[in-house]
Amino acid sequence: MDHFDSERMRDEAEIKNLSHRYALALDRSDFDEWRQLFTQDSVWQTAGRPAFTGLDEIMDVPRRLHSTFRNTFHAVLTQVIQFGASETTGVVYCAAHHLFDYDFVSPGRDPVGMSYQFLMRYEDVYSKDDRRWKFAARKLIMVTRQIEQIVQFSPGGTWSAVT
Repeated sequence: MDHFDSERMRDEAEIKNLSHRYALALDRSDFDEWRQLFTQDSVWQTAGRPAFTGLDEIMDVPRRLHSTFRNTFHAVLTQVIQFGASETTGVVYCAAHHLFDYDFVSPGRDPVGMSYQFLMRYEDVYSKDDRRWKFAARKLIMVTRQIEQIVQFSPGGTWSAVT
Protein backbone atom coordinates (compact mmCIF):
# COMPACT_ATOMS: atom_id res chain seq x y z
CA MET A 1 0.00 0.00 0.00
CA ASP A 2 1.34 3.42 -0.93
CA HIS A 3 2.42 5.67 1.98
CA PHE A 4 -0.04 8.34 0.83
CA ASP A 5 -2.96 5.96 0.34
CA SER A 6 -6.17 7.90 1.04
CA GLU A 7 -7.79 5.05 3.02
CA ARG A 8 -4.76 4.76 5.28
CA MET A 9 -4.75 8.54 5.77
CA ARG A 10 -8.43 8.42 6.77
CA ASP A 11 -7.71 5.54 9.15
CA GLU A 12 -4.80 7.39 10.74
CA ALA A 13 -6.89 10.55 11.19
CA GLU A 14 -9.72 8.55 12.78
CA ILE A 15 -7.31 6.78 15.14
CA LYS A 16 -5.70 10.07 16.17
CA ASN A 17 -9.15 11.55 16.77
CA LEU A 18 -9.89 8.57 19.02
CA SER A 19 -7.29 9.80 21.54
CA HIS A 20 -8.78 13.31 21.50
CA ARG A 21 -12.30 11.92 22.00
CA TYR A 22 -10.96 9.80 24.88
CA ALA A 23 -9.48 12.89 26.59
CA LEU A 24 -12.54 15.06 26.08
CA ALA A 25 -14.97 12.37 27.24
CA LEU A 26 -12.86 11.77 30.33
CA ASP A 27 -12.64 15.50 31.14
CA ARG A 28 -16.39 15.99 30.67
CA SER A 29 -17.34 12.84 32.61
CA ASP A 30 -19.09 11.59 29.48
CA PHE A 31 -18.97 7.92 30.38
CA ASP A 32 -21.30 6.88 27.53
CA GLU A 33 -18.96 8.42 24.94
CA TRP A 34 -15.89 6.98 26.69
CA ARG A 35 -17.44 3.49 26.57
CA GLN A 36 -17.93 3.78 22.79
CA LEU A 37 -14.17 4.15 22.27
CA PHE A 38 -13.32 0.58 23.32
CA THR A 39 -13.96 -2.85 21.83
CA GLN A 40 -16.02 -5.29 23.94
CA ASP A 41 -12.91 -7.27 24.94
CA SER A 42 -10.53 -4.33 25.42
CA VAL A 43 -7.75 -4.32 27.97
CA TRP A 44 -6.81 -1.10 29.84
CA GLN A 45 -3.82 -1.02 32.15
CA THR A 46 -1.66 1.38 34.09
CA ALA A 47 1.90 0.01 33.97
CA GLY A 48 2.71 -1.97 37.12
CA ARG A 49 -0.95 -2.47 38.09
CA PRO A 50 -3.51 -5.17 37.29
CA ALA A 51 -5.29 -4.80 33.96
CA PHE A 52 -8.99 -4.05 33.48
CA THR A 53 -10.40 -6.49 30.92
CA GLY A 54 -13.70 -6.02 29.08
CA LEU A 55 -15.94 -2.97 28.94
CA ASP A 56 -17.57 -3.47 32.34
CA GLU A 57 -14.21 -3.48 34.14
CA ILE A 58 -12.79 -0.68 31.98
CA MET A 59 -15.70 1.59 32.91
CA ASP A 60 -14.39 1.57 36.49
CA VAL A 61 -11.44 3.68 35.29
CA PRO A 62 -13.29 6.98 34.69
CA ARG A 63 -15.59 6.40 37.68
CA ARG A 64 -12.61 5.95 40.01
CA LEU A 65 -10.84 8.95 38.51
CA HIS A 66 -13.82 11.24 38.99
CA SER A 67 -14.53 9.97 42.50
CA THR A 68 -10.98 11.01 43.45
CA PHE A 69 -10.51 14.28 41.56
CA ARG A 70 -12.76 17.31 41.16
CA ASN A 71 -11.83 17.86 37.49
CA THR A 72 -9.38 16.59 34.91
CA PHE A 73 -7.84 18.25 31.90
CA HIS A 74 -5.99 16.11 29.34
CA ALA A 75 -4.00 17.51 26.42
CA VAL A 76 -3.08 15.00 23.71
CA LEU A 77 0.36 15.70 22.29
CA THR A 78 2.53 13.56 19.98
CA GLN A 79 0.86 10.60 18.28
CA VAL A 80 2.49 8.00 16.05
CA ILE A 81 0.43 5.23 14.45
CA GLN A 82 1.98 2.06 13.00
CA PHE A 83 0.01 -0.10 10.57
CA GLY A 84 1.45 -3.61 10.83
CA ALA A 85 0.64 -6.80 8.99
CA SER A 86 -1.24 -8.28 11.97
CA GLU A 87 -2.17 -5.27 14.13
CA THR A 88 -2.31 -1.49 14.26
CA THR A 89 -0.51 0.11 17.18
CA GLY A 90 0.25 3.59 18.42
CA VAL A 91 2.13 5.67 20.92
CA VAL A 92 0.38 8.75 22.32
CA TYR A 93 1.95 11.37 24.60
CA CYS A 94 -0.33 13.28 26.94
CA ALA A 95 -0.09 16.02 29.57
CA ALA A 96 -2.80 15.81 32.19
CA HIS A 97 -3.94 17.89 35.14
CA HIS A 98 -5.96 16.18 37.86
CA LEU A 99 -7.49 18.82 40.13
CA PHE A 100 -8.56 18.28 43.71
CA ASP A 101 -9.65 20.31 46.71
CA TYR A 102 -7.19 21.35 49.35
CA ASP A 103 -8.65 21.74 52.84
CA PHE A 104 -6.72 24.80 54.01
CA VAL A 105 -8.12 28.15 52.85
CA SER A 106 -7.15 31.44 54.51
CA PRO A 107 -10.13 33.64 55.42
CA GLY A 108 -10.91 36.19 52.73
CA ARG A 109 -8.85 34.42 50.07
CA ASP A 110 -9.89 32.53 46.98
CA PRO A 111 -10.31 28.77 47.41
CA VAL A 112 -7.11 26.84 46.93
CA GLY A 113 -6.81 23.54 45.17
CA MET A 114 -4.05 21.23 44.10
CA SER A 115 -3.22 19.77 40.74
CA TYR A 116 -1.37 16.59 39.97
CA GLN A 117 0.32 17.27 36.66
CA PHE A 118 1.31 14.18 34.74
CA LEU A 119 3.35 13.57 31.63
CA MET A 120 2.29 10.20 30.36
CA ARG A 121 2.54 7.87 27.41
CA TYR A 122 -0.09 5.49 26.13
CA GLU A 123 0.87 2.36 24.20
CA ASP A 124 -2.18 1.38 22.18
CA VAL A 125 -3.50 -1.43 20.03
CA TYR A 126 -6.39 -0.45 17.76
CA SER A 127 -9.08 -2.52 16.11
CA LYS A 128 -11.76 -1.72 13.59
CA ASP A 129 -15.11 -2.60 15.16
CA ASP A 130 -18.37 -1.88 13.31
CA ARG A 131 -16.35 0.08 10.71
CA ARG A 132 -14.95 2.41 13.41
CA TRP A 133 -11.51 2.36 14.98
CA LYS A 134 -11.51 1.61 18.72
CA PHE A 135 -9.03 0.81 21.45
CA ALA A 136 -8.40 -2.94 21.70
CA ALA A 137 -5.73 -2.32 24.35
CA ARG A 138 -4.46 0.80 26.09
CA LYS A 139 -1.50 0.81 28.45
CA LEU A 140 -0.81 3.96 30.47
CA ILE A 141 2.79 4.65 31.43
CA MET A 142 3.41 7.52 33.85
CA VAL A 143 6.58 9.41 32.96
CA THR A 144 6.54 12.26 35.50
CA ARG A 145 4.26 13.64 38.17
CA GLN A 146 4.40 16.95 39.95
CA ILE A 147 2.00 18.65 42.30
CA GLU A 148 1.14 22.31 42.23
CA GLN A 149 -1.06 24.65 44.22
CA ILE A 150 -3.73 26.29 42.08
CA VAL A 151 -6.37 28.97 42.41
CA GLN A 152 -9.27 28.42 40.07
CA PHE A 153 -11.26 31.60 39.66
CA SER A 154 -14.98 31.56 39.05
CA PRO A 155 -17.99 33.72 40.01
CA GLY A 156 -18.56 33.60 43.76
CA GLY A 157 -15.14 32.12 44.46
CA THR A 158 -16.27 28.52 43.99
CA TRP A 159 -14.80 25.73 41.92
CA SER A 160 -16.27 25.40 38.45
CA ALA A 161 -16.31 22.37 36.19
CA VAL A 162 -13.84 22.23 33.32
CA THR A 163 -15.98 22.04 30.18
